[in-house]
Amino acid sequence: MYNFKGINIEINIEGIKRQNTLNQDIQINPADLDTEFKDQALKFIYWATLSELAKDLANRKKYELDMFYARLDHSIRQNAVVNNIKLTEKMVENTVVTNEEYQKAMKEYNEARKQAGILQVAKEAFNQRKDMLVSLGANYRAEGSADPILLKEAAKQKLANKAINLKKEKKND
Repeated sequence: MYNFKGINIEINIEGIKRQNTLNQDIQINPADLDTEFKDQALKFIYWATLSELAKDLANRKKYELDMFYARLDHSIRQNAVVNNIKLTEKMVENTVVTNEEYQKAMKEYNEARKQAGILQVAKEAFNQRKDMLVSLGANYRAEGSADPILLKEAAKQKLANKAINLKKEKKND
C-alpha cells in the first residue's frame, strides 16, 4: 500500500508485514525539540533497519532469479540436444523470460527492489530531519528569547530587579 498523500507505507518482508506512517514520524514539533532530538535516533534506526532488510531481500530475490534463469537455460539446452533441435541464444533467452514461473520470480524481485527504494528514500528523509532539527535548535539558541532555559533565567532576573526596585521605593518613602 503506497498512499503518498499521507505517505502510508506497508512493507512485506519475508511474509512479515510492517506498516507505519512516515508522514507522522517525519514531522517535527517545534514546541518540544527536546523530545524530537531524543526520538530522532529511534525513528532513524527503525526506518534504516527496514531499508537494510528490504535491500537484503531484493539481493536474495535477484540471486534466486539468476539461479532460476540458469536452471531453465540449462534445461532448455539439454532438451534441445536430446531432441536434436538447434537453438539460437535469443531463442533460449526468449524461452526463459516467457516462462510463467520465471515471470513470477521477476515480479517478486521487482517488488522487492521497489520496497528497498522506497525505504531508502525514507531513511534519507530522516537524515534531512536530523539536519532540520539541528538548524531549528541553533535558531532557537541564537534567538535566545525562545530558549526555555534563558526565558526562565530572564524571568528570575526580572523578579529580582522588581524586588530591588520595591525595596528602593520603600526606603524613599
